[in-house]
Amino acid sequence: MPCNSDYMEQNTKERQLQETAKILVYVIEAKGGIPSKEIQNASTEYYCNFNKGVSLLCKEIGEMTEEEMNTIVYDGRNPMARQTANWWELHVEADRLRDENKSAKEQQEEIAKIAIAKLTIEEREALGIKSV
Repeated sequence: MPCNSDYMEQNTKERQLQETAKILVYVIEAKGGIPSKEIQNASTEYYCNFNKGVSLLCKEIGEMTEEEMNTIVYDGRNPMARQTANWWELHVEADRLRDENKSAKEQQEEIAKIAIAKLTIEEREALGIKSV
């Protein structure tokens, strides 16, 4: 009897990457293009690991005109458009939160630099901090 993986489920990341690839196929075709074999394969691959699909889809949607956004992403009668709009809104929010967290982290690092600069060499050595 041959071995198979029928008992193994997709994990969340694999499922999301496959869905992203499916949306990417939809968007490319809706814009009049032909998706590459790599993208087409990723859209049907059960254990998908097509990580670059996220950045490709972000680029495709980000470069759309307002008219393309209305017909490809925000057409409420089209199930794939609704799925694309949901993906896009989640992606934009994740980018916003990442930028916000990065900014907060940069502020913390700047505050730490200023505080460390106020310490004497002996105080830095006692704390195990290398010279600034």
